[in-house]
Amino acid sequence: MVLRGDVLVLKDGRQHRGNVSIGPNGVCLQKPDKTLEYYDIEEVHEIVKGAEAETALPEPAPEPEPEPEPEVEEKPFFVPQAIKLPEAPDLSTAPSDVEHKVKRADLVLRIFGGLGGLANLIGYIMILANAFGDSAGAGLKCMFLPFYILYFAFAEYDARSRTWGLLLYFGGGLLIVVGWILAFTVMFK
Repeated sequence: MVLRGDVLVLKDGRQHRGNVSIGPNGVCLQKPDKTLEYYDIEEVHEIVKGAEAETALPEPAPEPEPEPEPEVEEKPFFVPQAIKLPEAPDLSTAPSDVEHKVKRADLVLRIFGGLGGLANLIGYIMILANAFGDSAGAGLKCMFLPFYILYFAFAEYDARSRTWGLLLYFGGGLLIVVGWILAFTVMFK
């Protein structure tokens, strides 16, 4: 059942104007702005029909426009202050003590490492030449098997050039180690 231009009166006294539809479970009210509201039958006190609604209830007053809220100036919780830092010394012109130490350690390491590496390489070539002179297999073993060159140098190396080859090979390695030790003592002196 549809009633046009009706007024719906609820038990709590509120009144609504619009088109009312009554169904088995409740009442549907379509307002003039086309929105729908649903109410249970138990909530409805009275429905005023069409022509009677025109005289029964006055037109509801329009809702007033909400007043705009005044703008409130927000103050920040924390206001940052400028902090003046002390002026840093100019390090670009005067080299520091650390720079001098690094340069000295680098020089010591280059001298001892270069001399030791050269001596080690000459001793290695002397032992390797003797190994290839003995047999190709012994030379290849010295080149590709770790520590075979040490076995060959002490066990099968020709006695004539053994002294110089071993001295250069191990002396060069010892010079490199001494260079590293001196570089570290110069750095942390």
